[in-house]
Amino acid sequence: NAHCERCSKGVLNCNEAIRLSSNLVRVYLYRDCLKYSIRLYDHVINDLTKALIIDPSCSHAYYNGALCYIRRGNLSLAFKDFAIVLCLASTVTNSNTHY
Repeated sequence: NAHCERCSKGVLNCNEAIRLSSNLVRVYLYRDCLKYSIRLYDHVINDLTKALIIDPSCSHAYYNGALCYIRRGNLSLAFKDFAIVLCLASTVTNSNTHY
C-alpha cells in the first residue's frame, strides 16, 4: 500500500530527527500522527508518553492519546485524557481573560 509506505518513510525521517534532538515535542507528535494513520496505536501512545515527559501541558498529546484509547476500546482512559485537554484549555482561556 502506497500510503503505508509513505507513512513508514515519514516515521523513519522522524526517527532521525529524534536521534538528532530528542527533546522536540513536535517531532513526537508528527510521528504519532503517521503511526496513527497506519493503526499502530500502542506505538502512538508510547510516543505521546515521551512527548508528555518533555511537555506535560501539551494538550495535543492528551487529545491524540484519547483518540487512540477510543480506537483500542478503552473509554475510561479516553475520557481521562479528554478531561485533561478541557482542563488545559480552561487554563489557557482563563489566563487570556482580562477584567
